[in-house]
Amino acid sequence: MTRVIAVLVLLLAIALVLRGVDFGLSNGGDTADVAVISPRSSLAVDEDGGDGDGDDDENDTPPNGDGGDTPDTATLATRSVVARDDDGLEGDGEDVTPTPTPTDNDGTDSDGIDTPTPTDNDGTDSDGIDTPPPTVDSAESDDSDDVSSQGSAGEVAILAQNSPRTVTRARRSKRASSPAFALYPDVDFPDDPALPDLPRLFDPEWVRQAWRDLFEDQLVDPDRVRVRQFSHFPGRNASICYEAKWREQDYLPDAIFTVNLRPGKPAESFKYPEDGRLPGLALAADPGTAIRLVDKYVFTIPRRVMAVETVRYRPGNRAILRHRAKKAHFYARIVRPEAVPDLLDAARLLEQSKFVSPPVVGCWADGGVVWVPEVSGENMRDALRNGHAPEPEAMLEGLETLWDQPFSSTQRRPFDLAGAFRRAERTFRHALGRDQAALELLADTTSELRPFVDSWQPTAIAHNDFYDDQMVMMADGRVALVDIDDAGPGDPQLDVGNFLAHLRWASAFDNNQQADTRGAYHDRFKQAALDRFGWSPDELVLREAVCVFRVCTNTIRRLKPNWHENTLKGLDLVSDTLL
Repeated sequence: MTRVIAVLVLLLAIALVLRGVDFGLSNGGDTADVAVISPRSSLAVDEDGGDGDGDDDENDTPPNGDGGDTPDTATLATRSVVARDDDGLEGDGEDVTPTPTPTDNDGTDSDGIDTPTPTDNDGTDSDGIDTPPPTVDSAESDDSDDVSSQGSAGEVAILAQNSPRTVTRARRSKRASSPAFALYPDVDFPDDPALPDLPRLFDPEWVRQAWRDLFEDQLVDPDRVRVRQFSHFPGRNASICYEAKWREQDYLPDAIFTVNLRPGKPAESFKYPEDGRLPGLALAADPGTAIRLVDKYVFTIPRRVMAVETVRYRPGNRAILRHRAKKAHFYARIVRPEAVPDLLDAARLLEQSKFVSPPVVGCWADGGVVWVPEVSGENMRDALRNGHAPEPEAMLEGLETLWDQPFSSTQRRPFDLAGAFRRAERTFRHALGRDQAALELLADTTSELRPFVDSWQPTAIAHNDFYDDQMVMMADGRVALVDIDDAGPGDPQLDVGNFLAHLRWASAFDNNQQADTRGAYHDRFKQAALDRFGWSPDELVLREAVCVFRVCTNTIRRLKPNWHENTLKGLDLVSDTLL
C-alpha cells in the first residue's frame, strides 16, 4: 500500500512539473516577446522657426515647453517595451533608464557614438538600403501584439470570435462617457472662409465625437484633450494634432490623433502611428516589429529586449523614435519616402565637417526610416541654461568646415528663405486680422525685412536649421550635431543668425535667471562670429531678425490662451532686433 501511494505521489509531481514547463513556454520564456505599455507621459511635438521646406506644414522645430512659447528639451512619450525574462528586465511595465549612456559595441572607437557595423541580413549589398521587410505573418506577430493590460487570454479569445462590427457595437454600448470632458487650451482663432470646419477644431463636443469615431473600441472616453500642435495655411489647409488624456484611475496611456482640413473636402482624421504619409512609422513605433526592422536594416541583435520611445512627431511630415536594444541605442528618423535621398545627402555633408555627426547605420528607403546612433552628452539648450556652454569658437570652427564644402558636393535644392518668410507672413496676417494695430506692426516689420528676403541667395553649403536644441555637448568637450535633415545650399550668416534668434527668443520668454544666461551667451557668440569672419554687423542683424520673425510662428503653432499677446510680443522682438 505504501508503495502504491509513493508511485501516485511521484506521478502527481511529474504532472505538475510538466504543466509548469508548458505554462512557461506558452507565456514567453525564451521563445515569445511580451509587449508592455508603460505609464503614460506627454509626447513631444516639433516646434521651431520653420524649415522652409515648402511643404504644407508649419516650420519645424524641436519641442520644448518651458517658459512662454519657447521650445525646450523634448520629452519622451508613448513608451513600449518588448522584453524577455533572461535579460534582466521583468517585463512588468517598468522602462529602462530614460537617458542611458551608449557604449561602443565593438570596443574600438571612443567618440561616444554607439556605431554598430551595418550589415544586410538578406545577403544583398551592404549599402544599408534594402527592400522593405516581408510582412510578418499572424503567427509571428501574435506574441508581440499581446498586451497584458487588455484582458485575460479567455477574453481575447472571445473577442477574436466576433466580427469587428459586433465587437464595436458591444464596446460602444459599454462606453463610459466623461461628463467632465474638456478641450484645452480654450482659444479663440479667426475663421477661414475656405475652411468652414475650422472653428470645429476648437469645439469640445466636435473633438469628442472625432475621438469616438477614431477609437471605436475604446471603453472609456478621455476626460480632457490637449491641442498639441496647430498648423494653418490660410485658404489652403489646416492640421491640428491632439493628445487625449484620462484620469489617473483609468490607467490608460495618452493617445495622439490628428484632424486635417482642406477646401471642399470632409475632415480627415487618423490616429498615431497610423500616418499615411509616413508609411514606416507604424512598424517602427511598435516594439514587436521595430526589433525586426533593426535586425534587417541595421544589424542583428539578440532578440531579448526592444524599447521604443516617441521623441517627436509632426503629422504627415516626420517623426523621431528612440530604439533601444540592450547596449545598442539608435534614433530612427521617419520621413516621407521621397525625402530619404535628401536626408542621406544631408547626413553625408555633415559628416565632412568637424562637428561630431552620427553616421547613418541603417536605412529602409521604402518605409522612409533612417537609423543613426545615439550620441552621449548634454543637450546644448540645457548646457546654456546651466551656464556651462562651450566657447563660441568651437562651434564656429565646426560651422566653417561645413561652409567650406563646394556647392558641387550636393544636388539638394537650396534653402527657400523667401517661401518660409511668405508663409509666416500669411499666417500672421490671418491670425491678427481683427487687430488693426497689430496689422500695422506686421506691415512695418515686413517692409524692413522684405527687400533683404527678396534679394537673398544661397552662397555656401550650410546647416540651415542651426540652433541650440539641435546640438549635444559631449563629455570630452566636442559638439555633436544631431539634426541631419536640412544641410545643403544656404547662407553661413543665416546659420549664425538662426542660432542668435533662438537665443534672443528664449531670453525674452524664459525666467529671469535663464534669460540672463541666454542673453549673455547671445552677445558672446555674435561678437565672436563678427570677429572671426569680418562680417558686416548690419547684414548679420538682418538675418537674425528674419529668423526671429519665423520663430514667432511658434505662438500660433503652439496655441495658448494668450497666443495673440505673445505673437505681438514676438513681432516687437523682431523690431528690437532691427534697431
